[in-house]
Amino acid sequence: MGHIKRYEAICDLFPNLDIRLVLNKKSEYNKKIDLWSNNNLEDILIKILSSEGIFVDTFIASEKVLKLFETSKRLIVIDDYLLRNWRHGLIIDWTKNSEKNRNKVGEKSLFGSKYLTVRNSFRTY
Repeated sequence: MGHIKRYEAICDLFPNLDIRLVLNKKSEYNKKIDLWSNNNLEDILIKILSSEGIFVDTFIASEKVLKLFETSKRLIVIDDYLLRNWRHGLIIDWTKNSEKNRNKVGEKSLFGSKYLTVRNSFRTY
C-alpha cells in the first residue's frame, strides 16, 4: 500500500500530468489497474515506448526489467531499497541520511529526506 500512497503524493504534486499507475501482478491492491510482470518483457517495453516517461517505484523487478526501464526517454526512480547503480534517469532516495551514505547515480540524484513527497492531506501538519 505504501507504493500506492507514494503514487498519490506524486499525482498531487503534478495534477496536470497524466500519471497512470501500473502495478506488479503480485500486488494485493484490489482495484482494476494496469499490471506488469517480470515474465512479460514485451508488454513492459510496449508500455515504455507508448509513454513520454516512466516513474519507477519497485523493489521486486528483475534485473532484466530494471534494464528495460532504463530504455525510457525520461526515467524517474524512487530507489530507497535496492540502492542500484542506475546509469540513466533522475534517481530519488528520500531516506534519512541517504545524502551522506550514497554516491551519485543516474543523470541526477536527489538524496535525503528533504525530497520526501507526502500527500496533500499531510502537508498542513
